[in-house]
Amino acid sequence: MKITKDELKNCHQSAKKTASLGNLNLFKKVRSSYLGSVISNNTGNSIEFHDQRSYYIGDDPRYINWNAYARTDQLIMKIFKDERAPMLDLVLDLSNSMFYDQEKRLKFFELIYVTLEESLKFNASVRIYAISSNGLELINHKQLLSYKLDIRLGSGINLNILNEVPLRYGSTRILISDLLDFIDPSIVLKKLVNYSGSVHIWAPFTPLENDLSGVSGIVEFLDAESNNKIKVNIGDDQLKL
Repeated sequence: MKITKDELKNCHQSAKKTASLGNLNLFKKVRSSYLGSVISNNTGNSIEFHDQRSYYIGDDPRYINWNAYARTDQLIMKIFKDERAPMLDLVLDLSNSMFYDQEKRLKFFELIYVTLEESLKFNASVRIYAISSNGLELINHKQLLSYKLDIRLGSGINLNILNEVPLRYGSTRILISDLLDFIDPSIVLKKLVNYSGSVHIWAPFTPLENDLSGVSGIVEFLDAESNNKIKVNIGDDQLKL
């Protein structure tokens, strides 16, 4: 789906104003005990060896202890003490319902730009993943900052696709999704908190999605994800399939 360059620019400008009002506390300044997992606004290489731990998917292979691997046949990471730049893993729901109407679509991109502006304050290492029925796609944040973005919407997402996202150890994770595809949000949280991460879920919506005023009886709806028609019995302020 195409979104115009002017739309992206306007979303970015609005996000800059929001970000200028203060910090969102996505990152906390602490002294890290793991190379690359820190949450401060400093960068640079550590020289103080501290400890070792098991390898996790997404770890920097440069810091694998190959001598330990030769002895144990297990991947072990060297741990150093240092204050390092934070890491942000941003996960975007690109299912059809996220682009239900223009208002929701623009809110979606404004949240993305707010996140990027906050990351720039802390020199964060940013990875952006798009998930949909089309699978998993890595998005270069420079495409967003240059307003050159061509995205593919899908009919929905599922937990299997979310499990494919290579979250980095100790990173801040932000999921931007309306959560319509997840029956049990607690399952999503369990995935996102893996490997000592901090989690934020931002769920954009528009009032139109909840507006059932004047509607009653048997009503035919169009599923925003699959485009399938669904008949719903609306009565007594409750939805019954």
